[in-house]
Amino acid sequence: MKRLVSRSAAAIVAAGTLGVLMVAPGCLDRPVAPQQPNTTKVSTQLYRATKIDKIDLLFMIDNSASMADKQDILAAAVPDLVNRLIQPRCINAQAVEVPEESGKCPVGSKREFDPVNNIHIGVLSSSIGGHGADSCSNVPTSAYTPRMEDMSHLITRDLQNGTVATYEGKGFLFWDPKGKGEPPGDASASALVDKFVKIVQGTGQDGCGFEAILEAWYRFLVDPAPYGRVVATDCNTGQPVEGGACRGPDGTIDDTVLQQRKDFLRPDSLLAVVMLADENDCSVIDGGQSFLAVQAYSGSQPFHLPRATSACNDDPNSAECKSCGQIDPSTDPQCATGFNELDDALNLRCYRQKERFGFDFLYPVRRYAYGLTQKAFKPQPYCDNGNDPRCNEWDGLAFPTGVTNGDLNPVFCTEYEKNQDGTDNRKVCKAVLRDPKLVFLAGIVGVPWQDIAKNPNDLTEGYRPAEELSWTTTNYDNYNKAKPEGTAEKKPANGVTDKVTIWHHIVGEVDMNPTLNDANGAPHYNSNFLQPDQKKSGMAVDPLMVESVDPRSGTNPATGAALADMSAGTPTANPVNGHEWDIQQRNDLQYACVFKLPKEKDCSANAVSCDCSEADGLNNPLCQAESGSYGKIQYRAKAYPGRRQLATLRGVEALSQGQAIAASICPSNTDDTAADDYGYRPAIGAIIDRLRAVLAGTCWGEQLKPFENGEVECIVLEATKYPEGSTTCLPCKGEEARA
Repeated sequence: MKRLVSRSAAAIVAAGTLGVLMVAPGCLDRPVAPQQPNTTKVSTQLYRATKIDKIDLLFMIDNSASMADKQDILAAAVPDLVNRLIQPRCINAQAVEVPEESGKCPVGSKREFDPVNNIHIGVLSSSIGGHGADSCSNVPTSAYTPRMEDMSHLITRDLQNGTVATYEGKGFLFWDPKGKGEPPGDASASALVDKFVKIVQGTGQDGCGFEAILEAWYRFLVDPAPYGRVVATDCNTGQPVEGGACRGPDGTIDDTVLQQRKDFLRPDSLLAVVMLADENDCSVIDGGQSFLAVQAYSGSQPFHLPRATSACNDDPNSAECKSCGQIDPSTDPQCATGFNELDDALNLRCYRQKERFGFDFLYPVRRYAYGLTQKAFKPQPYCDNGNDPRCNEWDGLAFPTGVTNGDLNPVFCTEYEKNQDGTDNRKVCKAVLRDPKLVFLAGIVGVPWQDIAKNPNDLTEGYRPAEELSWTTTNYDNYNKAKPEGTAEKKPANGVTDKVTIWHHIVGEVDMNPTLNDANGAPHYNSNFLQPDQKKSGMAVDPLMVESVDPRSGTNPATGAALADMSAGTPTANPVNGHEWDIQQRNDLQYACVFKLPKEKDCSANAVSCDCSEADGLNNPLCQAESGSYGKIQYRAKAYPGRRQLATLRGVEALSQGQAIAASICPSNTDDTAADDYGYRPAIGAIIDRLRAVLAGTCWGEQLKPFENGEVECIVLEATKYPEGSTTCLPCKGEEARA
C-alpha cells in the first residue's frame, strides 16, 4: 500500500523531552518528500520512541493424560522459538527472508528485529486441584498425585523426577547473554534450550483431568490474592465451616504465587502467554456449589449431577432452563424419565454444562479476556449512585478477593505505591503502567489447522492473523482493492460470507455486545458478553468443532470434505479427524482433529498413556491401521474442540485489536523435521510474527484508512529538545521518517 508521509514546515517547540510521532506497528523506513499537508482531521497523540528489550514468556501446558506426545512436539519446537528471538531472521527490503552470511545479514537486508537479550521463560501446568471436590484431591477415594495440584506454581521438574536448575531457584529461566542480571542468567543458548525442553517434557501427563487451562495463568498473573486452600463453607455466609455444603477459599493467600509473579514479571517487558492443550478448558468457579461439577463420590457411592429440564435442550439461556434437582421432577418430561448413568461420565462434566445440567459451573470467558486487557478492576459504567448492585462488580463479575473499585490489575502494575501503614496502595502504580499492546495471548489448541490456515491445503504458508478470523467478504474485498497492482488477489476463506466469519466456523455465535437495554431503555451490562452461545443453533459452523458424544455429520468449511461415519474403511476418510467413532460407554467425545504420531505406540504394554488400550471394535480412528483393521496399536493422536480457549482469544482480539494468536495442536506434518510445517513450527512462526511488530518498535496505534489514490491523512511532526544554551530548536533533518 502506498503511503504518503509529510513533515510539517513548522517545527514544534518542545518544553521538555518529547518523542517522535510514529505510525502503525511494524513500520518501515521510507524517504520523506516535502508536501503541503491537506488535512481533513487531526488526531494528536504523543509517543515516546520506545524499544522493547525484555520478554516475559509464560507457557501454560496441559498435563492431563494423552499430552505427552504434544509436549514432545512442543519440546522439538523450543529451539525454533529461542533462536527466532535471540537471533532473528534476516529480511530484505521486501520483508522476504534471506540466508545469513557467516552469522551476519547480507548487504541489503537487516534483522527483522534486534536480538532479544533479556528473556524470562516460565511454565505452568493446567492442574490447580479439585476446587474442594474429591477429584484431584488428596483424599482416600481419589487416585492422587501431587501433579494434580500444581496450583499455578512454576514447573521445574523433569522426566526423571529431578529438578531443573532455574534462575536463582526462582522457578523460571533467564536468558542473559550480556550478563546484566544480578546475578547474571544463562549465556549459553544450548544450555537454555536444554533446560526449557526438560521442563516442557517434565510437565507430564498425570495431572488433573479437569484442566483449568485459563484459570491457571489467570491465577499466576492476574489474581491479586490467590487463595491458599479451598475448604467447606456455609452456603449463606461463605464462611469456612466444617461439614458445609458449599466450598470456597479459606482466607489464606498463596504467597508462592505472589513471590514467583513478582520475580518473573517485569514492569517494562513484553508479556506473552502461550496455552498448549488438547481439551476444552474446565476452569471451575471456586465458590458455592460449583465444586459438584467435578465431585466423584457421595459417601461410598458414585456421585451424579441431576440432568437439566427440557427447556435447556433448545435454549440453555432460558429462565426455564434449570436443574431437575430444583423442581418437582414430575412436572417436566425430561426430568420425569429419570437418570441415565451413561449420560454423566465423570470425565465429561465440563462440556455443554448448561444444556446438560441446567447450571454453568465455569467462570465466564470474559474473566480471562479482561484479565489481559483491562488495566484496573472497575465496575461497569451503568451505576445509579452506588444503589445498582452491578456497581459492586467488575464488568459483571464479582471483584476478586480483597479488591476494591479502581485497584490496578497486577498484569499492568507489578509494584504498587505504599500506604502510610506500609500496605500496598493498589490504586497507584510505583512504575509506569504496562501498555496493553505489550500483552499477548496465544493458543495452540484443539481446532483443525485447515480452518485457520492461510491455505487449508498447505500449512507452510502459515496461520491467519487473529484479526482476519473476524473478516467478512466485505473485509476481503476491501483488502484486495487496497493491494498494490501486480500482487495476487487474496480470495476469501472458504465458507466466509457477509455474516459468517472463521470465528463462527470454529467457535460459533459469541455475544459481542457489552451492553443491553432494560425494559425502560436504560443500558446495563450484558452478562453474556464474550460468552459462546450454548444453543444448538449457535454452535460452530464446522461440525468438527461441535462437542458431542454421538457421531456428527456435515462438511468442514475449509476443506469441503464431509465428515466420515464410523464405518469408514480407512483412518483418513476425512482429512481432518479421520472419521467419527462409536463411543459405547459414552465417556468420551468425538475429535476436532487427529494427527499421525511420530512413533506408533503399543497400548497393550503402555495402557496408562495410550488411547487404544480398549480399542477393539470401537471404530476409533486413532487405532485403525491403513489396512482398515483395529487393534491396540495407536497410530494417531487427537484433540477435542478447544471452544473456551478460542472464545477467550476472540475476546482478547476484540478488546485489544491484535494481541491474540490462534494455532492448532494437531500438526500437519510429523515426519519431515526440516519442513516449514513440521510440528509446531507454524505456531511458533505465528507467535513471533505477531510479537515482531512490537519488538521492531512501538508506533502509532491508530489505523489509517487510505484514500482511493493510496494517500492517508497523516502528518508526521518531529519534536526535539532545546539544545543546551539555546532557545531555538535545530532544523529537523528530513531524510527519513518512520512510516
